[in-house]
Amino acid sequence: ANLWKMFAYVFLNEFWLLAPVLIPYYLASGLDVTQCLGVQAIYAVGVILFEVPSGYLADRFGRQRALLGAGGLMVAGLTGYALASSFAAFALSELLIAAGNSLRSGTDAAMIFDTLKELDRVEEYPARQARSEMWMRLGMASASVLGGVVAVWSLKLPFWINIGTGAGMVILALLLVEPARQRMEASPWQGITG
Repeated sequence: ANLWKMFAYVFLNEFWLLAPVLIPYYLASGLDVTQCLGVQAIYAVGVILFEVPSGYLADRFGRQRALLGAGGLMVAGLTGYALASSFAAFALSELLIAAGNSLRSGTDAAMIFDTLKELDRVEEYPARQARSEMWMRLGMASASVLGGVVAVWSLKLPFWINIGTGAGMVILALLLVEPARQRMEASPWQGITG
């Protein structure tokens, strides 16, 4: 049952209703154009900083825990966004979301692979990963259209709905079964520097 849960998880992770209204939301919250771009730059730097340690955490402590943490960080970051009214608050929210996306990145594919390996069906991995990518794209495409429709009522509404999708990610992660795998014991920095 991990497979359908992972497909739902990645769909929700990419179902960003807020994406089409992000710049108008920033501007309505009092940020200028430079600050809007600055917040997005902080997100990009956050993803780079968190990518290696988050992969290590997923390998060391488990895929399920990493996906659970990713969902929790997304909820925290999105809640910060819904309540934010300053550049610093938006920047902190983006860092939380960057950490969540970094924890999820690669962990979802590893969960699918490890699940198939435990079921002795590893040859299905390319097709199952392709299906996962399809669900990601469907989440992204549908949210791109629906986000603008939802924002007609309120610019904050997409954020509140996405807090709910983040909570859905947490619930799905709690329902996952951690497959057997080889745990990473060494620090990731040993492989990079050594």
